[in-house]
Formats: sequence, C-alpha cells, structure tokens
Amino acid sequence: MKKELVKKALVDAKELLVTKGWHQDGNAIDSRGLACDPKSPHAVSFCGRGALLAVYDANDYEVYDEVYDTAVTALCKAADTTRFIFFNDYPGRTKEEVLAVFDKAIASL
Repeated sequence: MKKELVKKALVDAKELLVTKGWHQDGNAIDSRGLACDPKSPHAVSFCGRGALLAVYDANDYEVYDEVYDTAVTALCKAADTTRFIFFNDYPGRTKEEVLAVFDKAIASL
C-alpha cells in the first residue's frame, strides 16, 4: 500500500471538514440537517469517517478498501481508540479535536 494514497485521502478528508463542516452522529447531512450519502452534492457537513468516505474514489475496490482501512487505523492510533467513530461522536467532542487527530494521523505516515 502506498502511504501517499492514504495520506492524500486523510488530507483531502480534513480539508472537507474545514471547508464544508463537521458534525457528529452520521456520515453526512444536507442543508436541512437530514442524513445523506457522503458523496452527495447536497452534503454540507461530515463526521470524520464520512469525510473520508466522501473524498476517496471507490472505483478500484481492492485499493479503496486498503486505503480506507489504513487511514482509519491511522486515525484510531492518533486518537488512541479502537473505533474512530466513537471518538468523533463522543459527547463534548469538538471539531478542533477531530482536526488535530487528522493532523496527527497525517504526520504519522
């Protein structure tokens, strides 16, 4: 697995969180606050996992799965958790804390 692909996925996902928005409890939401597919053009806010799903092209499923799995593992290590979604959705969690974990995961690659 090329670390460059994983790093690009994490960088792009972080950028999406910065430019569009971050939230908890669901991969993505639209402007009405309703759940939607992270790849939808109507998505306006993402959880950390949803942002990762939104930015990476899944046309090559074998590569996609490996990149996704490696990126999530890096996020888990950076957040010191076994499930990144639990870190993202923890009550009181802030966008800044999630972005800091992305930075730490990116730096680890």
